[in-house]
Amino acid sequence: MRSAANAVIYAAALLTLSVSSGCAQTGAKAPPANAGSYTIDHVHSTVTFEIEHLGASRFVGRFNQVAGEFAIDSVSPANCRARVEIDSGSVDTNHQGRDEHLRKPEFFDSAAHPKIVFTSERFEPRGGGDYRVSGNFTFLGKTIPLIADLDYIGVAENPKFGFRTGYKTVFHLKLADIGLGAHVGGLGNDVMVTVNIEGIRK
Repeated sequence: MRSAANAVIYAAALLTLSVSSGCAQTGAKAPPANAGSYTIDHVHSTVTFEIEHLGASRFVGRFNQVAGEFAIDSVSPANCRARVEIDSGSVDTNHQGRDEHLRKPEFFDSAAHPKIVFTSERFEPRGGGDYRVSGNFTFLGKTIPLIADLDYIGVAENPKFGFRTGYKTVFHLKLADIGLGAHVGGLGNDVMVTVNIEGIRK
């Protein structure tokens, strides 16, 4: 009798553990406690791009200067906002001659259009601090709509560096959509852009 009772208790415990584990795995993650307004830390933020070259490989470059600000409010997402500014002249492909060529009018035209800008219009929560962000992307004076999934990375706080939070997003652009379709040469039309942002709370 005792062994039968123990078996029932053991089975019930396993069932409870299974159900609770399933809830933990499938339930929505709680949003992080990182509400506030932030200034982008350009030292710890990066913008890289990757594009096909001659159909044989993927080539990677980066922009060394990124600035801006953003605000996070998980309780009222309508208060979330972001503005990211990239210095087009800071392009770095690990080749000085190529970088100077990219700054010329047929590509980035950095003298006339020094900034590449993204300004958000809407943040949609995706759970666990992640968002789908809709906004406007401006390049070479032309503005196009852009939607990107923003993934929450984490938070940190200490007396020296203050309170910080970080996000990452990866999205794709078509060269033809941003006015570079006629100048791609041996490059593919699809550009993958990766943005890692670390913000310092004001």
